[in-house]
Amino acid sequence: MKKIFALLLVCTSLAIGSNAQVKRETQSPRTMINADTLSVNFNAILSHVKSFQITCIKNAGTVAGKVYLKGTVDGIAWFVVDSLVLTDQPTNSKLFPVNGTVYNSYQAYFLTTGTVTLTPYFSVLRRQDE
Repeated sequence: MKKIFALLLVCTSLAIGSNAQVKRETQSPRTMINADTLSVNFNAILSHVKSFQITCIKNAGTVAGKVYLKGTVDGIAWFVVDSLVLTDQPTNSKLFPVNGTVYNSYQAYFLTTGTVTLTPYFSVLRRQDE
């Protein structure tokens, strides 16, 4: 019985320890109104990024537009990595898995059109062991 209890204790501590290795950071600087643009950056990203997530939550109006995930090495020239088309629904969201970082900084460039009020979010999930 003691061996089973000890084994369960070890398994539980390993599961808790592995979850503590991952950290999520989210930025939502302001609400976007009508035709609007917004750039949200994660700078000096380092190498242990697991994924990015872009989410737009509709507050009012008709959602339309696009969000670009961009990357840069020098902070001057930004390259489009992927994108998300915004459609008229309560939540638009996309997960961008990363298999090794190529860029030093990443940016979510939000571009809305029409009559809309929405709240944008840009999140990064990374390992903390850097």
